[in-house]
Amino acid sequence: MQFARQKHGFRAVLLELPVAENEVAKAQNLVPVVGVEADEFVVFQGRAGVEALGVGHVVLDEIDLHVEMLRQLYSLGHRRILLFEGSYHSHYLENILRQAARLYPDAVVETTMAEGMADKARLKDDLRSAVARGVTGVCCPGIREAEHLLSCCAEAGIPVPGLSVLSVEHRQDEGASFLPPISAMYVPARQMGRQAAEQLVGALQNEETAPQVEFKAVFVPRATVGPARVETV
Repeated sequence: MQFARQKHGFRAVLLELPVAENEVAKAQNLVPVVGVEADEFVVFQGRAGVEALGVGHVVLDEIDLHVEMLRQLYSLGHRRILLFEGSYHSHYLENILRQAARLYPDAVVETTMAEGMADKARLKDDLRSAVARGVTGVCCPGIREAEHLLSCCAEAGIPVPGLSVLSVEHRQDEGASFLPPISAMYVPARQMGRQAAEQLVGALQNEETAPQVEFKAVFVPRATVGPARVETV
């Protein structure tokens, strides 16, 4: 970055960093490395926790996103939910589970790493075991993972939305083209990038810009999420 700044003479840096509150110190150490000086501007398109850096930023809180996913399933009667989480989000898990326990004390949230989904035979066994334990809802980190999980459900004879599957999508209507269409929390990544670029250009033109612009994910109901099944004797 320092070489590029000297070679091309850039005056602005647009970074996308997954900055959690406990990583602010690391980010502060990074800023001098990328050549942010008094006559340059920086906009972070990333997650909450960068306020201490004193720079403009665009955020969508990952903890709020996951808690909202759990709320959507909880509101439909799901009380045992399996959360597949990418290792790149693992530092959020403690806070996600803490908030879930406070908001939904009668719910059980199980967690597992999404990287383990690649083994199809293992995933089918894990899904059968989860359903046997009473899991009625699953949260996936992305549409690709959700598509793979739905394929495994079909092969394992697990009906959907008998087992509800809720994903995250970063492109509008991304989950709508699948069969069944995948219910999702829509993260407006394109709008976030546009907002970050506008803040950056505004700073270069000496315009007053908002210190923080926060985006929220939106629940998009489709075919893979439904009410929890109530077993009767």
